[in-house]
Amino acid sequence: MINKIFVNTSYYMVARILPMTIGIFMLPILSRYLSPEDYGYIGLVLSFQLFLPVILGLRIDSSIFRFYVDFKTDHRKSYLSSIMLIVFLLATSILIALLNYLPNIIGFFYPSITEDKYPLFILGLLTAYFNLFQGSLTNILRAREKAKIFMFLQIFITIIGILITLIEVIILERGAYGLLESSLITSCIAFIMYQFSNLREFSSKINLKILKRPIIFSIPLIPHSLFTLTFYYSDRLILEKYVTLTMIGLYFFSSKISDMVKLFVVEFNNSFLPHYNKTAVNNITLANNELKKISLTFIYLVSFLVIFIGLFSFEIIYILFDERYLESWKIIPLLSVGYIFVCLYNFSNIHIFFQKNTKMMPIITFLGASVSILLNIILIQIYGIYGAAYTFIISHAFILCITFFIVK
Repeated sequence: MINKIFVNTSYYMVARILPMTIGIFMLPILSRYLSPEDYGYIGLVLSFQLFLPVILGLRIDSSIFRFYVDFKTDHRKSYLSSIMLIVFLLATSILIALLNYLPNIIGFFYPSITEDKYPLFILGLLTAYFNLFQGSLTNILRAREKAKIFMFLQIFITIIGILITLIEVIILERGAYGLLESSLITSCIAFIMYQFSNLREFSSKINLKILKRPIIFSIPLIPHSLFTLTFYYSDRLILEKYVTLTMIGLYFFSSKISDMVKLFVVEFNNSFLPHYNKTAVNNITLANNELKKISLTFIYLVSFLVIFIGLFSFEIIYILFDERYLESWKIIPLLSVGYIFVCLYNFSNIHIFFQKNTKMMPIITFLGASVSILLNIILIQIYGIYGAAYTFIISHAFILCITFFIVK
């Protein structure tokens, strides 16, 4: 059992780490064509973009992980087809509305952004639209435990994405626009490939009645997801009010490096979750005992990775990247430490999702988001981007304590 989980995790890790490693090796090149200010704009667009899948799809597809094991083959195909149809209708309608009111939305959240930069946010909006479907299709692959297929698809998509990025940023010299345009094109290609890999999981039968329980399961996850994103990314919204775009760029650049830890944490959780659900359906005690043993081992691995990054972050930045990004080495270890608490939090809330007790999740993330916003407002004014990093650690420790108390 443990071997299968770690094998699947290795596939997921290769699928994510190899592209990230290539991306990190590209960062020294891109850092010579993109200024910290460019990264500042990109960071703001990506922060805006991350909220959009929740708004576009209303988290209806979030039930796939949990309900995939509950349906037999025929009903499962009807369930997945119905889910994707509802998501398409919702997302397309909301996309049209957002495009009409986009200048007002940008002006409200980012008052310092001038109109000539609005096309950057349009690119982000369109990318989020395709990422929504890509994410749903990826969840189906994960629920099917097709880690090897996912790995090969992701590697191929990454290679295509890198080639497009090189053309846009280096050859065409389109700066931040080029990076975001390449992201949109790559998302479209990924959507087509993931759809093709899951074709056999769908049928022509649409049964909206079968969606009643999944929708009830998903509704509490809408505020939960919004609060979670606020919890994670309110720092960038608040940074825009108190620091320069260059400093935001340095902070965003630091987060790209520390994302190696995030990747390790998220992909292991994605690999373990389908196995836990299948085991828990038959024997909840056995599933929880496995959870305890595996989580302890994994925490040791994450801690070791964080220590390694903390020890060598200066050397990594000094040797590999443009000197304009040197100051980011101080932020990277702080953000990496925060992911230890993220790891513990992910393990703690697995049981909540299995029991379909999702009504607890908005409460947990609302409290976490409130603490995050409050600390960011206070600490960013005092310490700048370091205040955002301190908040990242403290708020994740806080939300872990709440979750751990609830699940005991």
